[in-house]
Amino acid sequence: MKFITREELIALNENQIASFGGYHNKQDNVFNRNSFEYLISSVEWFSKQEDVSIFDIAAKYLFQIIKNHIFCDGNKRTGFQAARIFLEKNCFFLSDHVDNDMVIDLVLKTESGEFDHDDISGWFMLNTYSK
Repeated sequence: MKFITREELIALNENQIASFGGYHNKQDNVFNRNSFEYLISSVEWFSKQEDVSIFDIAAKYLFQIIKNHIFCDGNKRTGFQAARIFLEKNCFFLSDHVDNDMVIDLVLKTESGEFDHDDISGWFMLNTYSK
């Protein structure tokens, strides 16, 4: 299984800020260093637990980045893109029917607490395909 590295996650957030605007602190834009390090170190361990799917790991990226406000800005965008890229690294891709409104709904429901980890995992399971 292929995971997202520290450097990739920081570059992903920087790309989101550069592309869509937002605050950047001129370093690596990490706001919550402990949560950032926890996410990076825990996903591989989490993946080895019994009954954990690729969708559960994608959900972990999205949920942890959004809910723990890992970056100074761009957490929702970065969280979704991190989950998407993780899935793509592991040969899973968003279905053609997924549009911006569906993605916005997912991240806003995650941010508000309406979606928990299982809801997010289920969303990815329903809205991706493997190659």
